[in-house]
Amino acid sequence: MKSKKLPNYKLPKLFLKILLLCISINSYSQVNTWQSKQSFGGTGRSGAVAFSIGTKGYIGTGYDSNPTKDFWEYDPSTDTWAQKADFGGGERNHAAGFSIGTKGYLGTGLRYCMCENTKDFWEYDPATNVWTRKADFAGPSRHVAIGLSIGNKGYIGTGSATNYAPLYKDFWEYDPTADTWTQKADFAGGARYYTSAFSVGKKGYIGTGTDFTGGGFTYRKDFWEYDQNTDTWLRKADFAGTAREGAVGFNINNKGYIGTGYDGSSAKDFWEYDNLLDSWTRKTDFGGGERFSSAGFIIGSTGYIGVGVAGARVNDFWAYTTIDICSIAVTIPDVKVLNYSSIAYNIVYPPYSPASSITLTAQPSGASGPYNYSWSNGATTQSITVSPSSNTTYTVTVTDANGCTGTASKEVIVKNVNCNNGKVYMCHITGSSSHVNTICIDNNAVATHLAAGCTLGECIGSRNAPSVIETEVADFKIDIIPNPSSNYFNLVINTKNATSISIRIMDVLGRVVEMKNNMAISEKYTFGNGFKPGMYLAEIIQGTNRKVIRVVKK
Repeated sequence: MKSKKLPNYKLPKLFLKILLLCISINSYSQVNTWQSKQSFGGTGRSGAVAFSIGTKGYIGTGYDSNPTKDFWEYDPSTDTWAQKADFGGGERNHAAGFSIGTKGYLGTGLRYCMCENTKDFWEYDPATNVWTRKADFAGPSRHVAIGLSIGNKGYIGTGSATNYAPLYKDFWEYDPTADTWTQKADFAGGARYYTSAFSVGKKGYIGTGTDFTGGGFTYRKDFWEYDQNTDTWLRKADFAGTAREGAVGFNINNKGYIGTGYDGSSAKDFWEYDNLLDSWTRKTDFGGGERFSSAGFIIGSTGYIGVGVAGARVNDFWAYTTIDICSIAVTIPDVKVLNYSSIAYNIVYPPYSPASSITLTAQPSGASGPYNYSWSNGATTQSITVSPSSNTTYTVTVTDANGCTGTASKEVIVKNVNCNNGKVYMCHITGSSSHVNTICIDNNAVATHLAAGCTLGECIGSRNAPSVIETEVADFKIDIIPNPSSNYFNLVINTKNATSISIRIMDVLGRVVEMKNNMAISEKYTFGNGFKPGMYLAEIIQGTNRKVIRVVKK
């Protein structure tokens, strides 16, 4: 307990509304950062009201050595401020505000000679830039109250009379459709002012602030949950920072945040509240330094805090973002069924048994083991060996010791190389040249042909040799150099025919990976720099002349 001088209203308090985001909650770690944005468009001030509507934020009224009535809109897409219509109720500070749907609401507060509390209540329509007076706040006139919205209802409660006698604990609900106020259950933490508030789902949260007990003013850190459905209050875990007043509160992604404020001196610490765990976690300190009586709102998944008292009244403005880094990085590396250059990655070749099964392995990183694995085929091991009969995508979900998860997928292609009578098709190299044709051979001869650079499966074209090579034309000579290559290939054309040519590069499954039409024979053509290691077929056509050349990327 400590005695306290009556606060100077040049050093007032923030009231704000929190937008709700319906996003699923997970236990996760975050990278959280503050970034300086374009300064607030008005004068440096304290005791301003802030709320957001859609993709825009709003700050207005407050105290800059006198009560103010100017009202400003912030556009995060351009990082700019635009002055809007002055608040319809005139100059004031320490007011309460919130937004519901496409409208903003502002009322109560202190005006004129700093000695007149108010209870008038106004609606702002950003579409028309017009303020409309609504039903007056139904409780006693006041200032330094809290304002927040829960769903389609707004709430104002707590606060102070002009000379801190009395302080209030009443709590009122506003229905914008009926334009009516209904008194709800009093705030269970008792009469106080300068509190902080935010909402999550159908619950409101109010805490911190200053009360008058035992003959003196006392900073508080107790924290309470309001259930809109049952009109009841439940005490939760105390705010984990120091007891204080004049702090900012808002909600990002269904987590509550409270920071800055005054605990005997200005503060900059910033805290996250998890309502599912009923726990507080300290986050990165507010980027603008120690202050209190600031204003804040959220747009999407970004929180904003600005203005306030930081020695003097300031108009700087800051954005707070969180990045979910819980998701584990999981990969399934590409793999070959057999270690030959002509064997493509992630392909099985039934019915050739040595190449009909493939082993996939999940590799998690950036997380804490041990890991649990759950594959789409029901397996729970790190690696699986599969023999699909048709193209199949296998997905694995990995969960680490902290409950964080990550997923990865890999498609396994099936290339049926069945010829007949237990034999298999192979794309055969003729001698030492790059010319190829399809053959049908016994299983026991496959390994020898693979070692020589032949490929499992048919060549692109007919099954009858020479399946992919048309008759050599004397004046249509094509070469590709270097071949094999670990980088790129150059196409070399030697022909007397000036007709343009077309080029297709295909993988061993016949899928076109690169193509160029109507290319002049004088044009240089380079390809393959981004290809994965393996065998490819280059088809070059000029009129009725056609040639296919096997190329190998090392």
